[in-house]
Amino acid sequence: MLKRFAAIVLPELACEIARQDGRVADGPFAVIVDDDDRAPEGELLDRHATLDAVDARAFQYGARPGQTAAQATAFVGKLQVVRLPRSRLRQALVSIAESVLDLGMTAALELEPEAGRLYATSTIRYPLGAGAGPEDTVWLDVSGCARLVGGEDLLADELRERARAHGHRSRVAIADGPRIARAIARWSVRSELVAPAGQGAAALRPLPIAALPLDDKLAQWLLKLGLLRIEDLAQLDRARLAHRLGPRARDLLALVNGEDDLPLRAYEPPRRIVETAAFDQALDGTEPLLFVLRGLVARAASRLAARGQAAGLASLRLGFDASILSLRRFDSEADDGSEPNPFHELALELPVPLAKEDDLLRAFHAKIEGLTLDAPVLSVGLTLDGLTEKAEHQLDLHRKHGADPDALPTLLAELGAWLGPDRVGMLSLLDSHRPEVRSRLVAVTPSVMSSCAAPTHPDGDQVLAPSRLLPRPIALGKLTEGSLIPTGRELFLVDRLQHLARLDRVEWWSPSPLCRDYALAWIHHGPISSGPRRLHERPEEREHALALVYLDRLDGQGYLQGWFD
Repeated sequence: MLKRFAAIVLPELACEIARQDGRVADGPFAVIVDDDDRAPEGELLDRHATLDAVDARAFQYGARPGQTAAQATAFVGKLQVVRLPRSRLRQALVSIAESVLDLGMTAALELEPEAGRLYATSTIRYPLGAGAGPEDTVWLDVSGCARLVGGEDLLADELRERARAHGHRSRVAIADGPRIARAIARWSVRSELVAPAGQGAAALRPLPIAALPLDDKLAQWLLKLGLLRIEDLAQLDRARLAHRLGPRARDLLALVNGEDDLPLRAYEPPRRIVETAAFDQALDGTEPLLFVLRGLVARAASRLAARGQAAGLASLRLGFDASILSLRRFDSEADDGSEPNPFHELALELPVPLAKEDDLLRAFHAKIEGLTLDAPVLSVGLTLDGLTEKAEHQLDLHRKHGADPDALPTLLAELGAWLGPDRVGMLSLLDSHRPEVRSRLVAVTPSVMSSCAAPTHPDGDQVLAPSRLLPRPIALGKLTEGSLIPTGRELFLVDRLQHLARLDRVEWWSPSPLCRDYALAWIHHGPISSGPRRLHERPEEREHALALVYLDRLDGQGYLQGWFD
């Protein structure tokens, strides 16, 4: 099978991220990508620092990537120059790579370097976009996968839609090799960016020499020879050209001939999903916070869907405006002189793993709805952890309208956010002679759901299973037929007793083994204010009930343990 690769090129990546993070105001700007993530944003920039990306307005006035900050400001007087961490570009590429994993076999953010092979990216940006920065491409091995979506044209459209959902403009090309696909996406001026199988060389020939992955020195030497396009290079005598190009000639000539077998360096998704957003104007109130959260959850849900996974743990990290937070704390009586924490963590332990955007939003909405913010929010970070395989449900062809299989997990997630994960679950039946320990509230997991059948008891008897079991047994004192027992505000009259079972030294290994006689009791009860005589003489005022009682043979006292409805 012929290998096919898709290259998702983001021609304005660095500038789009700078706008999304609120790092620039209205007007032309340029971006310097900083390898040091800890460099302070307010630090003065070196006028000799090299620009990595410029936006469309700055490009229109003459600013170009590769210029120094001083050279660019000579063309654009009010040029804004901002610093962007390289990790932020990497994070955006990772988000897109994970969102398209379900459309191909392998995703990659870089190619596998091999000796003598050309894989370096030219520092000269392509004319269709100057705002990308040093990293701008996500590769996807789509060999044999296009038929799943109806063809390579539809596959390219779907990949563009996935990138647009993350807020990025993209150009998607599909060809026989990863470097060929990237060259077409970067440099082709045609709207059709899908090169037919076996036609990689024909698709490369109209492109300029700069489309090849050459270093600056080699590219300038070829331009001095008058070789402006790849087709000019293909027409030269290969023996003479190989002698002049040296050890890189073999790989370069093979690439010009449409042969590109450089492997991808497979991307391995991390065990947790992180999405962040920062703002120049702080968010004041929960409504704008929920609006921002919707975008973060949408991107995280698309990454979950591509992985085929669901999240069992979710957390939200809110970064407050430190100055306003300190001022409000100083004005309040709670100020103890310590430095306030500028971050607030919201942890959400989901009773069941969730994967859909709407389901995750409902769970967070229940957590945020009643939240009081200590100060305006400047940054939001969403983390999904505890990833497990997403449960798939079989379609039912015989019923037109079936129950939504995700309705119960969503409801449990909302209840868990409101009440806490330790208070939401299902009753798990245990094999025990003691009625009070035959069930236990446990978290809802697929293993618990599959093992929720009632256990078989050794005697095969279910008589000690009342409809309602009291949290604590009520002491009744001496238990006999006809006895009248006052308990709190109630007065109990025991009409009849029927023996059910005897527990003789059950759990003998424990410090307090059980010795009980269980019985079925017909009890009439009424308010204690009516008095015992009225309870005896007016049977029409009695409230009849069937109860489970037992006699503790160790202390001789009777206890009420549950009711039968």
